[in-house]
Amino acid sequence: MSCAVVAMAAACAHQPPKQPAPAGGVTAAQPPAPPPAAPRRRGPPNPVAQDSLRRATVDSILRAIAGRENEPAGKVFKNVKLMATMSARAFLENMDVNYSRGLGWTCGNCHAPGSFDGDSRKNKRIARQMQQLTVRLNATDLPAVKELDDEYEKVTCVMCHRGSNEPKGTMPVPAPLATPVSWQNEVDELRRREALAREMGGDEKVKRQHDAGRLTVRERLVRLPWRRSTRPRSRGARW
Repeated sequence: MSCAVVAMAAACAHQPPKQPAPAGGVTAAQPPAPPPAAPRRRGPPNPVAQDSLRRATVDSILRAIAGRENEPAGKVFKNVKLMATMSARAFLENMDVNYSRGLGWTCGNCHAPGSFDGDSRKNKRIARQMQQLTVRLNATDLPAVKELDDEYEKVTCVMCHRGSNEPKGTMPVPAPLATPVSWQNEVDELRRREALAREMGGDEKVKRQHDAGRLTVRERLVRLPWRRSTRPRSRGARW
């Protein structure tokens, strides 16, 4: 019993003193917990890595359909509602280049894993409607604009998206030039040529014409009775 009492007394001696309770019986506020760390945002996707991943997927599908690459996509694949008459190889290339690369995506952005024929992903349903839009633009709307050149560029996903899922509605404002553009050198050169034209090659060449008993071109034109209709219309004219 005496040993137990001694042990309890020693334990009490080592306990820190209790802080007095605040007046009014209110518990002291604890310091606020630090806010949770913000989730780390991923950087922009790497286009080279995306192309490699898509290329590997396309190659694996081509191996799976070996011998049927030139058959219509609607017969080779399931649930093909657009471009069903396109060859299976061209169909895959269109998915890889026009859709995925055009939007900066991979196959998984539209297709659920292991279910390329499924329509569960919203992005796939949107892509199908956007393809219908481009078909209508190329087949109906653009041909109705009679002023367009015959060889105008056809509408594709790349034309608007340019490698991004969110097409930009604005353009950056060009930065002003560091130094203003000056055309003074060109203006001086034109004035020099005008002066040479008025001088008919210079005094030496005019004298050579006179010594040979000939008039200069301008002197002969002035003597013509219909000279008003043939007078030079430009200061740089040499006749």
